[in-house]
Amino acid sequence: MSIIPPFFDVDGMEDLYVLVLWPYVQNLMEYDWFRQECYLLQAFEDQPYHDSSYFVPMTRIMEVERLQDNCTFFHH
Repeated sequence: MSIIPPFFDVDGMEDLYVLVLWPYVQNLMEYDWFRQECYLLQAFEDQPYHDSSYFVPMTRIMEVERLQDNCTFFHH
């Protein structure tokens, strides 16, 4: 099951990031591009803090989904 809505426009996706919470982001950390392209969530003042959560490029999430039959890191 894909997390990408069927009506989603993929033009301009290189600037779109998705917040992926722990432990779901753990599977993405195994990819070579993770350290260079993903950003750790930094909470400020009254913002909620999610330990070990990262902003991941949507293009990479789509790439991983295409490579896997089952998108298990996004399912509860």
